[in-house]
Amino acid sequence: MLHLSRLFVHPVKSLAALPLSAVDVRERGLRHDRSWVVVAEDGVALTQRDLPAMATIGARVEGSELLLEAAGRASLRLDPARAAGLAGRRSAKVWDETVDAADMGPEAAAWLSEALGRACHLVHMDARAERFTRPDGGAPRTVRFADELPVLVLGEASLAELEARAPGRGEARRFRPNFVIAGSAAHAEDHWLRLRVGEVELELVKPAGRCVLVNVDPQSGVPDPGGQPLRTLARYRRVTEGAYPDKPGRVYLGVVGSVTRPGRVSVGDEVEVLETREA
Repeated sequence: MLHLSRLFVHPVKSLAALPLSAVDVRERGLRHDRSWVVVAEDGVALTQRDLPAMATIGARVEGSELLLEAAGRASLRLDPARAAGLAGRRSAKVWDETVDAADMGPEAAAWLSEALGRACHLVHMDARAERFTRPDGGAPRTVRFADELPVLVLGEASLAELEARAPGRGEARRFRPNFVIAGSAAHAEDHWLRLRVGEVELELVKPAGRCVLVNVDPQSGVPDPGGQPLRTLARYRRVTEGAYPDKPGRVYLGVVGSVTRPGRVSVGDEVEVLETREA
């Protein structure tokens, strides 16, 4: 039987993954997932591709506050409502879309700038902010600060396959999933089109393209000097033709999609494949 084995949110895009036992899921994704993003002075989103040390900074939501944590530093509590009243708005650009987001203020900017060694700001996807993407060229889909779509699904067996080929490199957190599914064959998720997880239903739109970000060790924030595990993935997960000819040679692991039925999910929930697609 398929079931949800692990559940992650990433309150601040590209900071450390936060494991949860249960979470509410809405149209724009899991509650608080990628609701904040760190941006450079010009408003462009920063990720572990730019600053691998982002992997070592934790972020979690307690009540109405965002808590930032890093080793050797005092934690920082931020109230988004208070920040919105004091700091105003700031543009945030994620790939091709620019969002008018809420600036979290100078205290957040100073804390993150010192922790990361680069001038930056923290912004929030509040109720006034909107972002839409067209990852499949169809109707626009609502999303927070995730790259393309609100949810990322990955199979435990797919991670185990990678671990067997690149020992020590198959940790889920490298790949930023929301839902990790147990009980399927390796890469079975490639074929899933519609999925039910607990109360929630998902439409899985496309494979998740992978880049050098997966080479960053989630514990140390240090990129792998041998280019692993991306180098290994490229040997058996590179698509050269077929379904995605617009991006020949890209490496894929997991699938991304949208929420078609909101609800609540918990680790251990049964997972049902409602519809499949061709390979």
